[in-house]
Amino acid sequence: MYIHTSFSLQGFKFECITSNFPEDLDKSKFNSSLEYVRATCLGKLEALEALNSSEVIQIACDTVIVKADGTILEKPADEAEAFAMLSS
Repeated sequence: MYIHTSFSLQGFKFECITSNFPEDLDKSKFNSSLEYVRATCLGKLEALEALNSSEVIQIACDTVIVKADGTILEKPADEAEAFAMLSS
């Protein structure tokens, strides 16, 4: 929501488009959570490549939680899973 407000206040016209990129990368193949998120975002951009033009700026993002032990947690399926994730 923050990015929507920021863009609107700056006078930008924007559209949010959901990528069809399957967010199922093997986390064990990445040296850090940053590498994992970067690869996920690049995958999302590549999946939207057909929309590329010189007049369009694309921004991809991904939200994960990284526990102290380095475990990467993805979006929870529901409120109960969210509570369990944040409580562990």
